[in-house]
Amino acid sequence: MAVAAKRLGAHRVRIQGSITVPQTPEVVWQVLTDYDHLSDFIPDLLESRTIAVQPTRLLRQQGSNHWWIFSRRVRVTFQVEETPGQEIRFRAVDGDFLEHQGTWRLIPVDHQTRIIYEATVRPRFFIPPLIGARLLKSHLAASLQAIADRSEAVSATTP
Repeated sequence: MAVAAKRLGAHRVRIQGSITVPQTPEVVWQVLTDYDHLSDFIPDLLESRTIAVQPTRLLRQQGSNHWWIFSRRVRVTFQVEETPGQEIRFRAVDGDFLEHQGTWRLIPVDHQTRIIYEATVRPRFFIPPLIGARLLKSHLAASLQAIADRSEAVSATTP
């Protein structure tokens, strides 16, 4: 697993991460697009619900971030576009972010799948830049591992 965050000015962060899992892209795709159940296994994701499918998919999510003794709930509504089996593009259209857009990509590699996440994030609220970057890295690492674990569980139950 690899995760990196780069500050882009005072309040924007570019976050990137990847993990290779011993599952097919079809299994990983099934996990990533099970939007209404993402909060069942992704840490700190309290809610994930599809609120519209046509003309475009809208996904409402609410999460909780913790740092030391501080805690903050964040909410966001994403517009989601899919290239089935390959890529999910998302862009915040409402919520606690001035900017939150990016992609999930799936790359087949020798009977495995490389999951790549890239996003640019700029919250509406103040968070010290170094703390924000650390929180994003930590959350992404936990999310990638949770997706890998869920993909393994789904693969085990798929004939």
